Amino acid sequence: MKLLSIDSSTPLLSVALLDQQQILSEQSQQHHPPEPNPILSMVDSVLSDTRTSFADISGYVLTLGPGSFTGLRVGLSLVKGFVLATEKPVLGISSLKAWAHLSVGSSGRVCSLLDARKGEVYYALFQKSEDGLFLLGSEEVLHPGEVLKRIDQPTEFIGTGVDPYRDFFFEHLGDRFLPSTPLSTPTVAGVAGRIASNNFERESGFDLDNLNLQYLRKPEAEVNYKGN
Repeated sequence: MKLLSIDSSTPLLSVALLDQQQILSEQSQQHHPPEPNPILSMVDSVLSDTRTSFADISGYVLTLGPGSFTGLRVGLSLVKGFVLATEKPVLGISSLKAWAHLSVGSSGRVCSLLDARKGEVYYALFQKSEDGLFLLGSEEVLHPGEVLKRIDQPTEFIGTGVDPYRDFFFEHLGDRFLPSTPLSTPTVAGVAGRIASNNFERESGFDLDNLNLQYLRKPEAEVNYKGN
């Protein structure tokens, strides 16, 4: 079962092609707007690298957010087009969960943070176990000060929301703050594909109306709309 996995939830875009749990090819690239989004060319490159056609693909994996509003919409539009054109199913994965699975430390807990800008982060806390990672509480958008209240033991921090507040977390959490440095591989798309492959046949589908992006807060355009 070959899966094409795409992550466009942060400016660090990634694409991966997997066969079961094995990553056959993957790419990551930093996107610098207003430059054109390169995600489609990355898909072409991964498929070319493995001499894979869309006819060989069993389905698609997409990170649903939270993350960049524009990036998420680009990824969603692309995957919807693939599903409609090839009649292959899709499964969505939380971007915070995918990032948490990149943790390499020995701590029992992982705090996944993505930069939400405006002095906030997208947050999720996970507990490690022999069966994988389990979400503690819910995914939220928080001020970094609110994150402190949720960390009561040594916790590995990972994601694009860590570096902007690294000194703040060090100062207030001390040895409870364990910053993680993910390896260059797998990519976020690669690990999302691995997560999805465990339940893909059972949980994937064709209903694109149910493939909902997880913004956690309203897009800025909607907030500024005078009619609201």
